[in-house]
Amino acid sequence: MTVTSGTYRPVSAHQPRGRRPWFAGCHSDRHLLAGSAAVLDARDETLALAVTCTRCGLSRVLATTAIFAAAISRRRNR
Repeated sequence: MTVTSGTYRPVSAHQPRGRRPWFAGCHSDRHLLAGSAAVLDARDETLALAVTCTRCGLSRVLATTAIFAAAISRRRNR
């Protein structure tokens, strides 16, 4: 499965695809920089991921999956 990051999200929509990291203020995930991660629930394969938006400067801890966290990390390492 390929997960791409940087997709469009309509302003009126909620966080896309359930657990995808997202900052509503920027209406994008293109500017997210992944920080530390901790396992929330091993059975559900959820992580608590610290993210910072390089555009607006906000930082948060969001519940997400390892697949989405890896997509953000790969994008920043290119």
